[in-house]
Amino acid sequence: MLGTGGLGPVLVFVFTGVLLVRGWIGMMQTIGERLRRHDLGEAVALPDAFWALSPGLQRLVPHARSLTIVLEGSEPTAAEIDREMFEWITSMAELPLCDRDDLAQRGIDAHDLREHLVLGLDGAVIGRGRPRTDEGRRLLARSLLDRFERRVLDRGSDPFRGGISRTR
Repeated sequence: MLGTGGLGPVLVFVFTGVLLVRGWIGMMQTIGERLRRHDLGEAVALPDAFWALSPGLQRLVPHARSLTIVLEGSEPTAAEIDREMFEWITSMAELPLCDRDDLAQRGIDAHDLREHLVLGLDGAVIGRGRPRTDEGRRLLARSLLDRFERRVLDRGSDPFRGGISRTR
């Protein structure tokens, strides 16, 4: 029909092309889904206490939430976790004095967080105590991010929200 090769090689070529294109499209959709930004500005994502924060602190909350999403969704190495966490802590340390004082009143200090990251989960200095594992770093980073968000978005600490200040 189609020269000496017949229809068989043409069909194999066409099916192979279709499979390659479908595989490529599936891979691109998967990559697109993993890279898709989560809308951290949704009302559900940001409680009322968020809107009472200063603009500087308001920038830290979505940054912390995006780090949490990264920790949950992918498998970063210990070095990647450290780099992202130290960048977040550095942005906290560079806040204006009034924002740093607000954080200090909530029991959050960039210097303390930095030291906590440098110390291992069991309190041993990294490299001398327990080995620095990716999972251990992920758990530590997640714990610090959760503590930050709990304390910053705690309604009870805001006297204008009608709550009673709770002990941290």
